Amino acid sequence: MDVGQVYQKLVESMDHVADELTERGNKGLIRTLGYYNGDDGTGFDWAMNGRTCEFGYDYEGSSLYAVKAWVGSNGVITVYGYDFDAMAPAIEKKINLESITKAEGFAALLDEELDSKAVFDARFRLDSFVVPDDVVAAFHSAMTEEWDDEEE
Repeated sequence: MDVGQVYQKLVESMDHVADELTERGNKGLIRTLGYYNGDDGTGFDWAMNGRTCEFGYDYEGSSLYAVKAWVGSNGVITVYGYDFDAMAPAIEKKINLESITKAEGFAALLDEELDSKAVFDARFRLDSFVVPDDVVAAFHSAMTEEWDDEEE
């Protein structure tokens, strides 16, 4: 399954919000994509929160997000934009994906290429956006079985 379109929409949406933040007078925005999966991992967030972990752009000199986003299991990308050192978002956007299945495939790819290789809370690069169907099926199965057992 090719999930490159999900990644492309995510980055385009984050870039659009970053442009809006710059127009609002914010400076020092670093547009290098980070994935913040270190607290609980992609699998946990997907199963329990219905979304991936956060993606983010940062500001130079701040520990807070400039732009944060995630891909939801409902097929919606949610993006928030923050003014420099602000705790509350100034901008919120929701972008519908064409396929819930591709959203899950994207989460499976993140789990396979980042979490399973112990790449946590880091800027990253994916060389391919094609995820084998068996990887998606295994991710889906693990999310429905492993986390359902914990709720009982």
